[in-house]
Amino acid sequence: MRELLKARHIADELIGYFLRHGICDIKLQLKLCEIDTRVIVEGVCLEKVKDLDKAVRLMNLERRPEIEEEYENLLGSSIGDNALGLLGSMVDKATYRYEGNKLILEVVRYN
Repeated sequence: MRELLKARHIADELIGYFLRHGICDIKLQLKLCEIDTRVIVEGVCLEKVKDLDKAVRLMNLERRPEIEEEYENLLGSSIGDNALGLLGSMVDKATYRYEGNKLILEVVRYN
């Protein structure tokens, strides 16, 4: 149950990031497996997101399991880089790609 709540928080932050950048027609895919949780968000964007490399770099910071519950409680209370830094403490890997005018952002958390 705890992993489900964490997955929801991660999805909320990623959707918020898309919305803050004017990305519309958002689709969310959540894959909950024994070995990992994958949150995949895709959306139509007419221009490349300027701070996306920085955002992904923040999400790829080292995961910190010893304090992730505290960070999980802070998610949703901040906007922007702070939230992505917090998110980086809860996930193991973040990647993105563009397919035409569609941005696809995938975050992985190993169980």
